[in-house]
Amino acid sequence: MSDELIRIPAFLAEETGDYGIMPMCDFCAEVACETADMECGQTCGQSCGSQCTVSECKQSCSQGCSQCGSCESSSQTVYTAPTFTITNITETGADINVSPGTGYTRYRVFARLTSDPDDVSYDWTFSETTAFTAEMDSLEPKTEYTVNVCGVIGNTSDKWAGAKTFTTGGKSRPADWSWWSAVAAGKPISISADEWKAFYDRIDAFRIYAGQGAWGLYKPVSKGTVISAAIVNEVRAAIGPITTAARPKYINPGDPITADYFNSLKDFLNSVP
Repeated sequence: MSDELIRIPAFLAEETGDYGIMPMCDFCAEVACETADMECGQTCGQSCGSQCTVSECKQSCSQGCSQCGSCESSSQTVYTAPTFTITNITETGADINVSPGTGYTRYRVFARLTSDPDDVSYDWTFSETTAFTAEMDSLEPKTEYTVNVCGVIGNTSDKWAGAKTFTTGGKSRPADWSWWSAVAAGKPISISADEWKAFYDRIDAFRIYAGQGAWGLYKPVSKGTVISAAIVNEVRAAIGPITTAARPKYINPGDPITADYFNSLKDFLNSVP
């Protein structure tokens, strides 16, 4: 190529004499990055074999001058990656707090199950130029997620902030149950309707914690109602699937239900890990 001659613009004619021609390499180094309203800097020229064209110069300037060396035009946009932090992590949610980079008007916030590279459940685009927060919800407890944020140009994800992981918390175990009333051997058993309902509610809380769902078969008792074998056997059945402890014995109709048995139901529920 160094032997090839080309006709040059008039503004360079005075440097080439009356012939209006000059070697290709000289022209390449002189004007290739400084035409078509492009001011890419004096050091943009390279040897003829690897010279940037004007279009290449423009592209590399938009990408941070990675190819053309010194892009000195004041009109060139500088693109820098966003940053982010992860806060307010709960068993089912987290906040992704994004600090925008420079040059972008849109940002992509992406999160997935770390264990599943193909998961695309959380992938949003935000048109923000100031700090913003993406709120994640409906997450799985005790599960690791991978998060990343990037600037967007057109339909292209450009500069990524860098992936981070976080793990959601576990569900909070309900408090152990204690009878409100005095339930002791040799003493009359007096459990109110409200207390019995509260006991059922605590059973459901433990079942939900264990992933079984509410029992939903509560049989209300009223003041003065004797808690029957059928009722305590139902409690025994509701607790059984959520603990590996030995169940209290099955009560046959007409069998007495002692204070010890009520306390065994309490201990059975509290054995849920």
